[in-house]
Amino acid sequence: MHLKHLEFFRDFTNTECEALRPFIHAETYKKGEWIIREGDFHKELVILESGAAELFKEEEGIDAGFELATLHAGEWIGEMSFVEKQRRFASMRATTQTQVLFLDLQAIEAHPSAQSAYEKIM
Repeated sequence: MHLKHLEFFRDFTNTECEALRPFIHAETYKKGEWIIREGDFHKELVILESGAAELFKEEEGIDAGFELATLHAGEWIGEMSFVEKQRRFASMRATTQTQVLFLDLQAIEAHPSAQSAYEKIM
């Protein structure tokens, strides 16, 4: 997994990228699959590696609602949910086949070798 090609990681050194690698896992979603759901509590930053997804505000927990934004490869969400210790304010659904990287912020916060990278994120 090469990280430097993504906008999120461009200001990170190679050493910082390597320090983050153990805290990242990738998932692939098909068009229409939910990536995250409104109200969930996650400790991960969500980075789109490829594809696209809509950020979607649900109404009363059903699939009807309204689109807030469309995210594309290189874009991310989730840092505010982690910082503020809040549940997800919106759902994210793949609009194409989408590869997503999940960066475990709680784990890197406590890991000394990733501290300089963590400080760049936050």
